[in-house]
Amino acid sequence: MAISWKGTAGITAALLLGALAAPAAEPVSYDKQVRPLLADRCYSCHGPDKQKGELRLDSPAAIRKGGKHGDVLIAGNLAKSPLYARTLLGADDSDVMPAKGDPLTAPQCEVLRQWIMAGAVFDGATAPVAAAAAPGAPAKAAAPVTTDLDVVAATVPAPDATAVSALTAKGVIVKPVAKGTLLEVSCAHLSEPFGDAHLQLLSRIAANVAWLDLRGTALSDAQLTAIGALPHLTRLHLERTAIGDAGLAHLSGCAHLEYLNLYGTKASDAGIARLAKLPALRSLFVWQSAATPAGIAALRKAAPQIAIDAGQ
Repeated sequence: MAISWKGTAGITAALLLGALAAPAAEPVSYDKQVRPLLADRCYSCHGPDKQKGELRLDSPAAIRKGGKHGDVLIAGNLAKSPLYARTLLGADDSDVMPAKGDPLTAPQCEVLRQWIMAGAVFDGATAPVAAAAAPGAPAKAAAPVTTDLDVVAATVPAPDATAVSALTAKGVIVKPVAKGTLLEVSCAHLSEPFGDAHLQLLSRIAANVAWLDLRGTALSDAQLTAIGALPHLTRLHLERTAIGDAGLAHLSGCAHLEYLNLYGTKASDAGIARLAKLPALRSLFVWQSAATPAGIAALRKAAPQIAIDAGQ
């Protein structure tokens, strides 16, 4: 799926785990954390020497100005901040950022998320930051950032190594999201159809799955029952699947689900209406689904906290 710069939405809100009352984290600093990150990963395409899409990211004024496709950042609004949302796209998506090199790590994405949600304050904006290192130069390690995911991960046991190995053998991509206990699991590029065997293995690491990518798989509505039982699921990709309203009903227990992509699914007005009851949901894609403008408008009215991208 190609998502336009202007229409990109992202995950909004920290994990809402009421049972885990964590102390407030130190505010993310633009000068100490965000700007060095942009310098290292973004300036090569959006800096003083090159401005892809007429966008520069090497100064607060340039970031506020945006590029030829519009705003890149709206303080406090991840749904209108492609600077963050495009880092969450799949590696094969033409709109993913950074366009070159490895994707941002989970802690790096969290830096951007926390900074934007806290108001995108440009502290220490006059302090100089060096551009990205020359090719071949050793990369400087980013300062560690304690995220909400880390807080959750500390309460979760290590995943079943045998189950992880079995999933990997089936072509599933499994990556750590936080402290090695919370995982990102992608089934988007399997060489065999997604089926019950995959679900059985996922059930063995149920507590560890935080981000799950099932886009383009043969997932059925009935199989979504097992997905709805994942206790720490916060991000779910279902785009280009046959999932409909019956499947969405199985997500009613996903208390921590923040991001849900239903692009190109059979989800209709009745199905998305149920999503208003998901307490943590903040970002929803319904472009080219069976949902109508009227149904989307009704959901926006019922749950204004959810940023809905309808491809408009």
